Amino acid sequence: MKLYFMRKGKVFYLKVLFYIPVFVVLMCVFAQARLIRGVKGRGEAAVVGITPEESQQLALQRARADAIEQAAGIKILGATLVRSSMLAGDFIKTYVRGFIVCEKIKWFPLEQFQPDANSPPIPMYRVEIIADVEVPDSPPPVNFNVRATLNKHIFAPGEKAMLKISASKNAYIAVFNIRADDKIVMLYPDIYLPLHKLHAGEEFCFPPVNSGLNLEMTLLSGRKRVTEAFLIAAIPAEKKSMHFNKYFQSEKLYSVPEFFRIYSTIADRVAETIIPYVVEK
Repeated sequence: MKLYFMRKGKVFYLKVLFYIPVFVVLMCVFAQARLIRGVKGRGEAAVVGITPEESQQLALQRARADAIEQAAGIKILGATLVRSSMLAGDFIKTYVRGFIVCEKIKWFPLEQFQPDANSPPIPMYRVEIIADVEVPDSPPPVNFNVRATLNKHIFAPGEKAMLKISASKNAYIAVFNIRADDKIVMLYPDIYLPLHKLHAGEEFCFPPVNSGLNLEMTLLSGRKRVTEAFLIAAIPAEKKSMHFNKYFQSEKLYSVPEFFRIYSTIADRVAETIIPYVVEK
């Protein structure tokens, strides 16, 4: 995805222009979660109608979802062997049921999967992670939630995305992008879009209409299809002093464990929703 301004026919791509320190030690005072160490998660993905790179990413996402399910004591996803990239969105949705704050990844040699003797063998990736998972002990504040819709769920490269966001209480929001390259980036707020207080029931468009800001969908080099997601998070307006840009740098690329290690420290005060989408030729 490209984030850019269009002004007078010229394109200005956004860069990191400022730095906001992250006070992890102070944030830990507010955290209310159980840290479960050494959770083993496994994932498998067969190369069926998708590229090897997609299969690798799906296997890793499945392993993370498996670890989160075990740590949180829930069961959302039944299948272990993944043969459809459409499941990637379901895997990503589990990321906020528990937060992987540290992980070690072990890939196994490439194997083959054969449904039956009459079918040709299919290459299969297998991965195992050993993760430390933080599981929130308390839900978000009562009667506080955030809702979001996306203008489309399947995009062609070059098409533009538009989110419409609302909250049940006055709130400050953030928009994060969970990318196909296994990185997470905060798209809003940033230096170009000042902090906006979202009133209960008000609809906020991102990018704002007439702002000159565009969210253009792109594919990773060599990929024909990717599954990504927007994570929209909200903090009650009375807690402005702990807003998201005190914890995250705009446009910085975070690894999944690095991002959720920070996010877990404020998760008990945050409402969020995840919207997966696909970009394909």
